Amino acid sequence: MLGCVILQFALFKYPFRNLDYTHKRRSVITQYWSLLKLQAHWCAIYPVYVHALIGYVGLIMSQPAVGILIGQGGNHFTGTFVAQKNIVLLTGTFSQSVVPFLAPGAIVKYKSVSDFKGTYDIELFDPRSFVGETTVDITFVNDSSVKLPLTGIIISQTRERQVITGFGTFILIPIP
Repeated sequence: MLGCVILQFALFKYPFRNLDYTHKRRSVITQYWSLLKLQAHWCAIYPVYVHALIGYVGLIMSQPAVGILIGQGGNHFTGTFVAQKNIVLLTGTFSQSVVPFLAPGAIVKYKSVSDFKGTYDIELFDPRSFVGETTVDITFVNDSSVKLPLTGIIISQTRERQVITGFGTFILIPIP
């Protein structure tokens, strides 16, 4: 709720100011529109973010990589995320068939960008990984016990919550 109030105040007080000093090429209207979309997105799913933050208190010094996760139907999924000026690609396979889904604004928590290299198993227990009805919650773990929890909100509700297993491969692409 506080995030909604802060965004509403920013929109009221600075409606036509250049709010983004790092990207001077973007027009003021584009930035204002982006802030409006952020406000709508944040206010609509604020309770879910609070729940996710409380759930990951144990991950000290973790950082979020934000992006999109797409379940392509059958047992394949892909994702694209941004982590500290790097692009992170994720491709993977579920062990069972999952209905198609789309989770824009998905978040992967990580401790170091070097964690985004190699193949990870989807953890079945502790915590249980699942897709549906309205959220996706997947924990990837590699051979070195590095865990990458992924959470997101599915924009088109699925019929049921499915517990999943499988694997995913992360590829880190540095942006010069």
